[in-house]
Amino acid sequence: MYTDEYGWVRVELTPPSSDLETGTSTLWDRLLNLFNSGNQPSDTDDDTEAKKVDTQKIRRNMIILVILTVSLIILYYIYRLLSAIIEYRKADINTKLIMRYHRFVNAISRKHDLKKAYNYKEQICAVESDEDMSKLISILEIAGFSDKEITADEFDYCIKQMKMLKKKRGSKK
Repeated sequence: MYTDEYGWVRVELTPPSSDLETGTSTLWDRLLNLFNSGNQPSDTDDDTEAKKVDTQKIRRNMIILVILTVSLIILYYIYRLLSAIIEYRKADINTKLIMRYHRFVNAISRKHDLKKAYNYKEQICAVESDEDMSKLISILEIAGFSDKEITADEFDYCIKQMKMLKKKRGSKK
């Protein structure tokens, strides 16, 4: 801090510790004191019994809090899953194929390095170098980049090829 009289002066801004911190209190004791309902501890047996009841209330509340948190996380993932299902059902056939392809890429990227593969051809060739994949690649390019709608047979062909590639990925590294 700067003062006109002394110039720059060092000032300690850390508040003094409380009486609770000077003893041998544990983390659990501090937590109990945080949730204490305003009762001041004393040396009587009644206060010990009240402390046990407070501890039980706190444990019950913490368990409820954990259950609620886990429930919210589960509900969030269910919401995401249902949203994806609804989006898939509303989509046209091209979008459905691209959505399925993204799921396929996520599955195979666990075994194959696809970080440097930027398009359909590079991604498919990273998994399978067979020339038969050119039809799959061209259908994916039409579905992803063209206004032309693919046929149901082309959709089924792509799904079949992706399933075959998924099965093969277990044998490759």
